[in-house]
Amino acid sequence: GGGEEGAVLGARALGREAVLAGQQDLVALGQLGDLLHHVGMLRMAGQRAHAHAFERRVANDDMQALALAQFATDTVGAKRVASLHDGTPYGQGLISGVVNSLLRGRASGVVAQLAVDDKTTDFAEVVKALLQAKPDLLITTVADFQVEALIQQLSAAGLTDLAILGSDTLKTPRLQAMNLGPRALYASTPIV
Repeated sequence: GGGEEGAVLGARALGREAVLAGQQDLVALGQLGDLLHHVGMLRMAGQRAHAHAFERRVANDDMQALALAQFATDTVGAKRVASLHDGTPYGQGLISGVVNSLLRGRASGVVAQLAVDDKTTDFAEVVKALLQAKPDLLITTVADFQVEALIQQLSAAGLTDLAILGSDTLKTPRLQAMNLGPRALYASTPIV
């Protein structure tokens, strides 16, 4: 069949890792996200080793933004979300998509929107803002070396259990080897 019914049948037949051919032609992006979420393709259920969870299921950055937002609300259960990007076109664009999805869905409140550059390792101002905003999840697109420094500074400030959800910039051996304590760290990737 065609349209949504055909997409659902095709997605179920191909399984959770399916990528629908011509997905942009089937339905508008938001409707497609709802459809793929409905058939289980955007519910990021990844491997868990220690406190790390690395997730995959999405085909492009627009879908990754929607998947990150849905993961934040549906899986993590975040009610108060802060965002942090690195000012690059990729980082700023992905975070913008996540924030817009969260605001449309209204399941989570966005309590802080923060930005640094792609070289920052002193997060004093970011930590201060996070202490004031009291998020239960930080969604970020900063690089692994930045998240490593940020986690150390968050822990020093007493934010030892603030979960972090990020893009593929966090899916690195550096962060896999890091002692996170009680903190959950999630990474998404646009690679299916």
